[in-house]
Amino acid sequence: FAKDGFYRAWINEDGEVYRTAARPTTTPAIVDEYKESTEKLTFKHRGDYYTGSSSIDFTDEDVLVEKGGKFVELSDLVENDVVYIDTGSYGFDYYLSVSGQITKSGKFQSYKAATAPALDQIRIDGTWYDVAPNNKLSRNGGEDFDDNIDSNGLEDIYGKKVKYFLNRANQVAFIISDVEGTGDDSNVIYGV
Repeated sequence: FAKDGFYRAWINEDGEVYRTAARPTTTPAIVDEYKESTEKLTFKHRGDYYTGSSSIDFTDEDVLVEKGGKFVELSDLVENDVVYIDTGSYGFDYYLSVSGQITKSGKFQSYKAATAPALDQIRIDGTWYDVAPNNKLSRNGGEDFDDNIDSNGLEDIYGKKVKYFLNRANQVAFIISDVEGTGDDSNVIYGV
């Protein structure tokens, strides 16, 4: 077992763990929309899993979608669902595991950057989180994820409330803000 790994455990009726499996710790994708007429899923950000274009055409593909602890249809995916994508698992062409939406919220307070503009950690509501290597920032309330979470992208949101998503390694992968304007960088810690 990896010390910082993320694992899924299966527990029998006696409360004993009978199986474990390592789970990936990469950055998931963010759903834009699913068009049932074309069977095409588009993404605002494709994450680490899917390296193709910003959409997947599911025509003639076997797809398994897990959302909210149950198996659902592709049409049950909605905008800003955060999805881990796996190909060739469980006998399906695609396995999509929905981890939820970007709903955690808190006050952005500070960051640590050994080599700016890339960030090592950020502090939200008094808690320090590592920043995922593949990350995205939305500055327009979740419409687009065009910026990276870095010292340049966060300059305007000090002391402001943000929404964020932690990947399975407990790293900040996504931040949503709708703040425009000039920030106060007096809380920045340079170096680690």
